[in-house]
Amino acid sequence: DCWIWQEEGPRLRACSTPIVEGMRLRTTPSESWP
Repeated sequence: DCWIWQEEGPRLRACSTPIVEGMRLRTTPSESWP
């Protein structure tokens, strides 16, 4: 799968979401993600 997480929490599909300047992304979920 191609999921990434925003630093704020919501996940995005890395293979279909355009990256925008200023985005803060993670390759692993935060500890609070279900």
